[in-house]
Amino acid sequence: MSAGTAPATKYAGLEQFYGVMCSDSPNPRFPQAYPSQAQTANTRAPHVGARWAWTNEPCAQWPATDPDRYTGPFDRSTAPLLLVGVENDPATPYEASRSMVGQLANARLLTVSGGGHTTLFNKSDCADAHIGKYLVDSTLPPVGTVCAQNAEPF
Repeated sequence: MSAGTAPATKYAGLEQFYGVMCSDSPNPRFPQAYPSQAQTANTRAPHVGARWAWTNEPCAQWPATDPDRYTGPFDRSTAPLLLVGVENDPATPYEASRSMVGQLANARLLTVSGGGHTTLFNKSDCADAHIGKYLVDSTLPPVGTVCAQNAEPF
């Protein structure tokens, strides 16, 4: 590198998000569908549902799709899967976590009692311990395990 030349950096623009979201998800391909999508999403997840629906609106005209993306069935036997659901997550409803674990063949739901989106930003030492065991040796927590957050997020 010559003097005065900036080091090369990886591009981290929104296109990366949309490249995955639009190619791997069944988003409507025409913009007129998004108002009703937003209304339905807001019914399911008040205050944030419409925002997420509109976030995906660029997918209506995204130029690429993934022709072999996996669309199911999701009830096939797999390695053990761990799903983590926060009871009062404003962006990912807990009922959706309960529904998803019921649709997967070999999955377990780890419940985090508390609020906020994900356990990454709303710390739970208990959940972290179970997630660590799962990632290291595929050990699932006992059925019905509920972990408390270390502190309330708000």
